[in-house]
Amino acid sequence: MPIAITDEHQELGATIRSVLAAHGSLAANRALLEADDEPRPTFWKEMAELGWLGVHLPEEHGGAGAGLGELVVVLDELGRQVAPGPFLPTVLASAVIAQCGTPEQRAFFLPSLADGSVVAAVGLGGSLTLTGGLLDGDGGIVLGGAGADLLLLRAGDDVVVMQRRSGGVTLGGTKDLDPSRRSAAVTVSSTSVRDADVLVGAARRSRSLARTLGAAEAVGVMAACTDAAVGYAKERVQFGGRSGPSRRSSTTVRTCWWRRSWRLRPSGTPPGRRGTRRRSSIWSPPWRRSWPSARWCTAPR
Repeated sequence: MPIAITDEHQELGATIRSVLAAHGSLAANRALLEADDEPRPTFWKEMAELGWLGVHLPEEHGGAGAGLGELVVVLDELGRQVAPGPFLPTVLASAVIAQCGTPEQRAFFLPSLADGSVVAAVGLGGSLTLTGGLLDGDGGIVLGGAGADLLLLRAGDDVVVMQRRSGGVTLGGTKDLDPSRRSAAVTVSSTSVRDADVLVGAARRSRSLARTLGAAEAVGVMAACTDAAVGYAKERVQFGGRSGPSRRSSTTVRTCWWRRSWRLRPSGTPPGRRGTRRRSSIWSPPWRRSWPSARWCTAPR
């Protein structure tokens, strides 16, 4: 079942699907598997012009004036097409600033994020400390940080907005399972931070937004994987004939999902019972659980 539930949402999803198909987004993703760097996709500018990057932002800041519901639809379709590029990290950053920033911060940061001229990434891990206007410590692994211009990094209960090229900021390489959106290990050494660049108390809200938007893309990716598995099962040739119409083929697809649900539960607990999932599978961010492995399924063998 798609995330889009209204007629307007379905029309938006269909438009996004057609644009990405016309640009060959899946092929563009595969081309990055062996690439040395991660350039922005060729359709990045068109995505900005169509208003996807600012669909959830106020009109006075260059957005479309819609909301998170419409942004979730966009991310679902991007996930279905396995579109490369820093869309998720950038819209997550703009959503955090839009909901947690002051009017001055929104006016300063949001227009460039909405028009695609600035790419951002959000880091909610690490152990950064902000004391006396100086930011210091380990920023953790930042999704999309390798190609970001702007970094939003958690420091205690606050989130600090800083330029990637700020003095004292170091970005190290990581071994990414998904090379179409490369992460960076961020460390900060005594970097000066202005009060105007601190989103006070934004850490908790940022985490909620990250889970929501990351889950939306993961839903699209997993839907694409399911469609591919079902399509293969229908066309599979066995013993000289197509096995798709057989009951055994459909049972095999159902069994794959049943086995996955079994592995998420403690040993010996039947799937289907409420409240039996392991705590770590519920509270860890969605993209750590399902999204990277699901995106990997689309890679050529």
